[in-house]
Amino acid sequence: MFLSLLEENQKIAFIDLAQRLIGSDRKFSSEEIDLFRVMVAEMDLLKVPSPTNRSIAELAESFDSKKSKCVAAIELISLAYADNELAAGEIKMLKEFLWYLDFNEAEISSMQNWVVRKYALVSEAKQFWEQK
Repeated sequence: MFLSLLEENQKIAFIDLAQRLIGSDRKFSSEEIDLFRVMVAEMDLLKVPSPTNRSIAELAESFDSKKSKCVAAIELISLAYADNELAAGEIKMLKEFLWYLDFNEAEISSMQNWVVRKYALVSEAKQFWEQK
């Protein structure tokens, strides 16, 4: 949704984070994989970079503006919620990443609430074409 706003190095860092998030619960849901593909397409990357050995702290350093931090946070939270399940591994990784971005609990809660409302609106919109 907002990933096109990121710089090239931020997109590469985001892909690394997204791949780790998807694998953090060792369960690769179709919803997460589908959203990941949409995210890659939105970023207009010619090639999906392979995951690196960079730490979460190092990856977080790529996001150096309030806008890029918010984009990365909202999009990763969206990916975590894609399958309607927040696994313990996903929560742990998100908390660590968001801590490095220096978000407080109120900001994180606000972003999570926005993501939940977004998914509710998407579900509501799908009813338009699913109604008989």
